[in-house]
Amino acid sequence: FFFVLLYICKCNQVKFSKMDNNKVATKANLIWDQNESLRPPPYTGPLKRYLSAINIGDELVDSLPMKDLLCHGSNKTVNVPDIPAPAWVDWESVKRGQLLWTENLGRAYKALGFALLTGFSISRFAVVLYHTGYAQSGKTAFDRYNATGHAIVDWFRYDLSNPQSQGRKSIHMVRCMHGFARRNSNQLFDQENGEGIALSQYDMAEVMLGFAIVTHSLIEESMGYKFSREEKRDMASCWRIIGFYLGILDEYNPCVSVEELEACFDEYMTMTPARLISPRPCTYELQRTAIEGFGMGTGLGKEYWYGVLSLQVDFLKKRGVDFDETILNRKPKQGVAAAASGVFYLLRFDFF
Repeated sequence: FFFVLLYICKCNQVKFSKMDNNKVATKANLIWDQNESLRPPPYTGPLKRYLSAINIGDELVDSLPMKDLLCHGSNKTVNVPDIPAPAWVDWESVKRGQLLWTENLGRAYKALGFALLTGFSISRFAVVLYHTGYAQSGKTAFDRYNATGHAIVDWFRYDLSNPQSQGRKSIHMVRCMHGFARRNSNQLFDQENGEGIALSQYDMAEVMLGFAIVTHSLIEESMGYKFSREEKRDMASCWRIIGFYLGILDEYNPCVSVEELEACFDEYMTMTPARLISPRPCTYELQRTAIEGFGMGTGLGKEYWYGVLSLQVDFLKKRGVDFDETILNRKPKQGVAAAASGVFYLLRFDFF
């Protein structure tokens, strides 16, 4: 649950160019500050209609007793009532999308790790992750994110049209985990103040952006590997049906088309400076423990992952956001960023 863009700010200014005519965003002129409220950004474009979903959860899972929901580390079997496939699903397109994601799994994992580290700047997610224990230690962080990674592989490898497949069972498991986190974290949100609920349909729409379009952008812009328009449609089709079985209502699933994903992502990026200037304290702990965990779990060491984090500057510049690199809270050691960039470059080749 997770997607897009964290910079931990030592200073109070972030420069951005193409988005607002070289205007400098500061804490003094923010129109939206995450430290003041967990209300979503005041979108006025494609994402505006998603704002109406901040009070909508998952009716099916939210109706289950707490004992039937899952927290991380639980081994019990989940029993989510099965729902029929939607009329719009094109299973052949879904299968082609699954195959494309599987063929690009190394690239996708690298991009998802990047998006996860940076996505902690979204305070609506950060407070839930922190409250549910993701920042307890580097080991805890790695174990939990690694479990999510294994679940995603199941979603790509197994027949999602079969209710008894490992893919569908894995989706049901994650859906119950979302239900547990929502119920356990709702006290963090002030509905009367317009903050909605934890892991609302709006929030899940942002999750879909992270998995479907942020990943594409990172693969294409940072790794130089290009997808055709038809391939992007199939890959979006795959995530659309995954979102459906995760409990996302279709009217709030941006994976309905590549065009919707791109339009929503473009508007999402306009609020990036405000996110980076106003993260909550838990953002820093989530980032630190994740980097420690990834360094330990992958054997690459935490310095490598700080190098990955520093690549955000280049990625954001390509998206039209020009940042002063001095805003990085923790710069990598000399040469590490270049090594991380080299890995991104190599991921364009098939042997990864």
